[in-house]
Amino acid sequence: MFNWFKTKFKILELPDSLPLVPDDKALVSSLKDHPGFRYLTTDLRLKRVALEENLKHGRHKDLSEVQFLQAGIFWARWLEHYVEVLSKAPKPPLRDTTPEEETQLKEILSNYVIVGS
Repeated sequence: MFNWFKTKFKILELPDSLPLVPDDKALVSSLKDHPGFRYLTTDLRLKRVALEENLKHGRHKDLSEVQFLQAGIFWARWLEHYVEVLSKAPKPPLRDTTPEEETQLKEILSNYVIVGS
């Protein structure tokens, strides 16, 4: 059986508010683990692959359609790379809990019932 009270807790402190600067990397770096954000990046990747397949194996009316597909592939790749670079921000350091925080966490965890132990 797992003993919650022998667990060493760590606290991750985040800033109260982030500055709303248009090119602030901290705003994007917090999104990398969000399920909606992962869905959007996966969807972008699938759309890029669809454009590549259409370019390689599709029939094209004229050169402008080929150029349109190539531009779409270029910008999708650029956006994937840009988002990947911005979302790889370093993680903030963890700190030890204070006695008050540890007491509060233990009180919260004491309310949980472990089923199947």
